[in-house]
Amino acid sequence: MRTVFVLILLASLLSSCAKVSFRSRSSQKIEMGKNPQHTKLFKFEYAKSYYLWGLFPANNMIYINDLIMDEGLTEVSKLSIREITSFWQMVLSFASLGMYIPKNFEFSGITK
Repeated sequence: MRTVFVLILLASLLSSCAKVSFRSRSSQKIEMGKNPQHTKLFKFEYAKSYYLWGLFPANNMIYINDLIMDEGLTEVSKLSIREITSFWQMVLSFASLGMYIPKNFEFSGITK
C-alpha cells in the first residue's frame, strides 16, 4: 500500500500543468471540414517550450492564423493538430523534474 502511495505521489510531482489553447483570428479562412477547391496537402511543425511545470510563459495561446501566415498559406481546410513528443523531449522533462517542458505540434491539412 505504501508503494502505491509513493508511486502516485511521484507521478503527480512529475506531471506538468502546461495547458495549450489554440485560437483563430478572423483574418484568414480556416475550415475543419473539406473544401473541394483545396487540393494541395501541407504539413509543418511548431515548437514551444514551457518552464516551471508549465507556469511560464503565462500566455499559453497559440494563434493558428499567425502560424499559417508564417508558412505562406492563405486558406486551409481539414486542419489537424497533433502534439508530438520525442523520446529525448520526455528525457529532458523528467531530468529537469518538469522545470523545462519542450512541446512540438504538427499542423496538417489541405490548401489551394
